[in-house]
Amino acid sequence: MDGSTVEIDKTIGDCEFTDLPLDDGKKFLHVRLKHSELRSKWVRCSKISDFISRFYSHPNPNFGALDKFQGYMNVISTVTNELVENAVKFSSGEEGEIEINLYSELDQFVLEISNCISAVQYKSFLAFLETLFDGGGNYEDKYYQRLEEVYDKPDETSSSVGLLMLLSHFPVRLGYRFFSEDEVIYATAKCILEYQEV
Repeated sequence: MDGSTVEIDKTIGDCEFTDLPLDDGKKFLHVRLKHSELRSKWVRCSKISDFISRFYSHPNPNFGALDKFQGYMNVISTVTNELVENAVKFSSGEEGEIEINLYSELDQFVLEISNCISAVQYKSFLAFLETLFDGGGNYEDKYYQRLEEVYDKPDETSSSVGLLMLLSHFPVRLGYRFFSEDEVIYATAKCILEYQEV
């Protein structure tokens, strides 16, 4: 952690972080990917997201009509893709891994994506998240305000528009957990999508 031995264990956002249940009644998927493989071939982020959306959308009896089924697939793919891309963009170290854990019940889809980040990335991203989650759920106003800021300053390297888009346009709960272990900082994004709200 850049020479620092400070222990980190911080949770922020709209999700509690508990172990994902592995009950027989839940469909569970665990994927580990090399961050360098995703970064070098960016299209793989959307491929893994599309795979996950098809894997989890198909057997749910709540879908009914084909258009509703397609809507679920699109939402799951978009949400997964945004969080996978963020994990790839902000991972530290070329040999790091992106870890994806998810499960689905009749009423919700839960996704957790973990990666390693640097101490500088941790401080910067935590500051952004504190601003994002400050003041409750008025995400739509924050989204459009951020779009205007990015339009006025197109050279900024990190727009943070993606997370704001998820929170303002999709029925998701989002949270992050940061913790350190053996002087490595881990970031885990957790997203919960309630099917009946899609």
